[in-house]
Amino acid sequence: MNRGGLGRYWFLAGLIVLIPIGLLLPEFGVSIKQNKWAVPVCVGAMLGIAGFTMDTSMLAKQSINIRAIAPVIFCTYVLSPAVAYVLARLLAPEGDEHFVAAMMIMAAQASSLASAIALTMMSGGNRELALVCTLISNSTTVVLTPY
Repeated sequence: MNRGGLGRYWFLAGLIVLIPIGLLLPEFGVSIKQNKWAVPVCVGAMLGIAGFTMDTSMLAKQSINIRAIAPVIFCTYVLSPAVAYVLARLLAPEGDEHFVAAMMIMAAQASSLASAIALTMMSGGNRELALVCTLISNSTTVVLTPY
């Protein structure tokens, strides 16, 4: 499929338009943040729409693609925290005993967002694999992130 102009770069165009609006009028974002249900509902809707528009046979095939899923889990829960630990030790402010622990918790969060599926689709990548990796990393975060 050969799309041109705005049809191909709609996500980038949207970001270019919405980022300045968000910076100039942050009240809308603040109201969404204060509303506890809006973000989970929107993320769930986006994942649902993405899931229902995909080929289910490819989705099932990618869900057992360990060669692709294992590096995602490794990078999220091993590599990223290890790099964060080294950087936190090197860059920690003096006298802040909680900095390293805070960086470790932040580094062990799921790095895959619902927007990753949209970005994967735009770049012509494997959107079924992107959805599977997003669901796995977001689901395992609640178990694997240290308290």
